[in-house]
Amino acid sequence: MKWSRENNPNRADWGRHLLTFESRWAADELFRGLQGLKTAAGANRFTMLKRVNPQF
Repeated sequence: MKWSRENNPNRADWGRHLLTFESRWAADELFRGLQGLKTAAGANRFTMLKRVNPQF
């Protein structure tokens, strides 16, 4: 994920985030949604999206 400071929006920092969910189903739904995101050019939005223990 990318975030930038309000006073410097041109500088971006990339980081890893730990998300917690109420259920495995909710986590799977978000993961599938993130995998499907595309840029305006049609490329994948997240190039390093990795799931360790999916419940598909």
